[in-house]
Amino acid sequence: MQSAYGAGRRGGRKTAVVGSGRRTGIYRRERVRALRARRNAAEVARALTALDDAAAGTANLVTPIVGAVKALATVGEIADVLRARFGEYTPAT
Repeated sequence: MQSAYGAGRRGGRKTAVVGSGRRTGIYRRERVRALRARRNAAEVARALTALDDAAAGTANLVTPIVGAVKALATVGEIADVLRARFGEYTPAT
């Protein structure tokens, strides 16, 4: 795959990068389940704790976010830490 914004190539065929639907959801859940099974859970927990600690202060969050990604934390897990620390934006109505 070349870009998250276009189409990639897999086995010589052009494939859509972003999909939706029941089969895509099942496929993604299985991939996340497999990732969580093979990663080092203690390393992920340390990286997410480091992110939370950085978010509690005034530190730049890029380095701890990269550390969490390298530890194989999911985007959802990273977002959960940031959401717990900063809250969730709600536009004025």
